[in-house]
Amino acid sequence: MSGFGKISNYYFFAVTLICSIVQASDYNFIKIADFDADEISRFPGNAAINNNGDVIFTVNYPSGLERTFIGNGSVLTPVLDTEGPINSIFYHSRLNDNRQFAYRASMDDGTQALYRHSVSGEELIRTTTSGSFSSVPSINSNGDVAYLARNDSSSPDYLYRWNGSEELILDTSGTYSWLGGWPSISDNCDIVVNTKLNSSADNLIIANNNSTKVILDGTGIFEGKGMSAISKNGAIAFFSYLNSNSRQSIGRYYQNKVELIFGDEGDEPTNKHVSNFPGINDSGVVAFMGSSDNITQGYIYDSALVPVLSVGDVLDDKIVSGLGLQGDGCINNLGHLAFTIKFDDGSWGVYAAIPEPCTLSLMVFGLLALRRKCW
Repeated sequence: MSGFGKISNYYFFAVTLICSIVQASDYNFIKIADFDADEISRFPGNAAINNNGDVIFTVNYPSGLERTFIGNGSVLTPVLDTEGPINSIFYHSRLNDNRQFAYRASMDDGTQALYRHSVSGEELIRTTTSGSFSSVPSINSNGDVAYLARNDSSSPDYLYRWNGSEELILDTSGTYSWLGGWPSISDNCDIVVNTKLNSSADNLIIANNNSTKVILDGTGIFEGKGMSAISKNGAIAFFSYLNSNSRQSIGRYYQNKVELIFGDEGDEPTNKHVSNFPGINDSGVVAFMGSSDNITQGYIYDSALVPVLSVGDVLDDKIVSGLGLQGDGCINNLGHLAFTIKFDDGSWGVYAAIPEPCTLSLMVFGLLALRRKCW
């Protein structure tokens, strides 16, 4: 089989209504691509899906070549590789509806660079010859890119936004002594990022130009920082540790309320574990990967926690032995999910999980709000 993967099934875009309460059996899995066991050397744990049903992912081949694809179940297109001048592609988190994505790369000349990929080609955002970028860039529907970068190898990280030109959003000259994590940017250009106050307290904040809003400050259920994703309306899903026992957890900031959606607060032994950061859509639905009772599962959470796919499930007549569902682009505004899956025969697959239409408790996910540009 060729390095572009086998294609089957057609991706249907007409699903605009789904049940407000779904069960794991209420999903159709559309194959985007698959790869034989000896065809690739490493498969990343993340894929992202836009509102048109396009899915982005990157694979590594035994030769050392890395290649990024965009597919929809009908057509699979290679869009980026490491045949030069790029020699390594780092994590990309989102794919917007214009098929733009932002990524970090290592170059043949030893430098590192941030790029925005568009259908017209690669646009250089920033390059560095000293040190490296500590985070992965995030992109919104308008093509605005948020990222952390250093001006030299000894300077701290500063938060920037780029859409043709670079704009400094937040530095460490004032309230905050440290910026970190992986920033996530909304369509309104609100950026969620980890910070540390000069008093040494960790915070998770929303920043936009000269204004900031604290979401986590370490005084509640959660520690004051976490790997996060932000939606257009300011809802945030985050990975963090619990203050009571330092256990891993997934939380949501929604309608001005912080809530625990996955994790155990008690002192008794826990059977819940997470190791990645979640995605969230503009309706506040959270998607993430976790384990419960030693079974790894992909979940969604709206008002209740629902397992969508589990290790041990049968898909395309093969047993699922591993899966990935993570990052701020793993769920779109229709509730569609982007999974990377390993099977017990050693093969790999990329799938879009589509909620089935139903007749009860229908919820419209066609978001009609006017899109506000960054100011």
